[in-house]
Amino acid sequence: MHHFFVDRLEKSSKFPGAFMTTIVEKQAHHLINVLRAEIGEEISVACLGHNYQGFISEIRPTHVVVEQLTLQEQKAELPFELILVQGLPKSDKLEFIITKACELGVSKILPLQCERSITRDKADKAEKITIRRNEIALAACKQAHRSQLVKVEKSIAGRELFQKYQFDYCLIAYEKSDLTQSLAKYWQTVKKSILTAPKRKQIAVVVGPEGGFTPAEIAYFTANNADIVNLGARILRTETAGLALLSYIMLDSEQ
Repeated sequence: MHHFFVDRLEKSSKFPGAFMTTIVEKQAHHLINVLRAEIGEEISVACLGHNYQGFISEIRPTHVVVEQLTLQEQKAELPFELILVQGLPKSDKLEFIITKACELGVSKILPLQCERSITRDKADKAEKITIRRNEIALAACKQAHRSQLVKVEKSIAGRELFQKYQFDYCLIAYEKSDLTQSLAKYWQTVKKSILTAPKRKQIAVVVGPEGGFTPAEIAYFTANNADIVNLGARILRTETAGLALLSYIMLDSEQ
């Protein structure tokens, strides 16, 4: 079943007591011209953090109407906000990371320009690049039937991270850390307080670019109360480290 994102639901004029919505713009174009949607076809939509299922009642050149929406009980989101702070790798790697991070439950992705980043976002192209990254996130969230659309922010310099954002927990994957500082040990220490908190906590996981973080960057992170974790005895590529970390947190939180 295909999945889409909408901003609002409305009371149906055709079916008393039921709700409907309208899919527009690029998502409507994709549904009409690529997926070849048909009247009566069942689809799901996400709105304000919830998933709904309904059927297509009307197809126009600019929009698609979905009627008789019913709330789906299964939740597709984690009980906390999981934020990936990703040191800028080569562009093709970042697109892969965005796709997989959306599948693994992140709420937001913050690209970070680090000292060893090979790729730098040029200021005159930053807006276009960010739009492209968010289109990739949208496609991944639709495929994963997410209830919440993941936002990819504009890239920032590493030293701006804690000036612009605040997190309840922040952990850094660092290949030179001691093996005793394992992710599993850290997560089991903080998991209960995170999962039982009355308000959703914000957890940032920070991953370096190719070549990793410099000692100065690690000092900056730890000075801002970030915790270092080790992902094992092997050196992981930047596109592997974050996904390994996110996968562990996702699976352990949902089982």
